[in-house]
Parts: sequence; structure tokens; C-alpha cells
Amino acid sequence: MKHSAMLHVAALLSFVAVTTVDSASAWYIYSGDVPEELLK
Repeated sequence: MKHSAMLHVAALLSFVAVTTVDSASAWYIYSGDVPEELLK
């Protein structure tokens, strides 16, 4: 039971991390300030 909860939390954290990165990329593109790293 505890192990399943840990996996659920880990999955949730990675989902939040990916969503945050996607939002940051979208914001950079929207604002026209695209870092060089994202264009490679």
C-alpha cells in the first residue's frame, strides 16, 4: 500500500515537472524570447 502511494506521488511529481517545462517553453515562444537551447 505504502509503495503504491510512493509511486503515485513520484508519477504526480514528474507530471508536474513536465507540465512546468512545457508551460515555460510555451511562454518563451509566446513572448518571442526563445532561448538558444530550445531551438537546437
